[in-house]
Amino acid sequence: MEHRTIPVVFTPDNEPHLGRNLLFYFDQLISFAMEQNAATAPKSHGRALSDHQGMASQVIAQALSITLSVRELIRQGYLFGAHVLLRA
Repeated sequence: MEHRTIPVVFTPDNEPHLGRNLLFYFDQLISFAMEQNAATAPKSHGRALSDHQGMASQVIAQALSITLSVRELIRQGYLFGAHVLLRA
């Protein structure tokens, strides 16, 4: 009987949930959000922002950071940890 060891760290090539449709769409959403943020964020630098604009520039960056953390937790198979980050 062959003993198969589970890797300690998963890579994008061998992550346990690779190939799932929802994960594929989540990855696409992350890419789109990062592209949009890269295009719009520089416009807010060095200019006076309203309170709402200042809040949005901080919250959007933090939300992207949490989203990337959730994605990495999913990649490593820590689904409960990823779910915890989604709590309000």
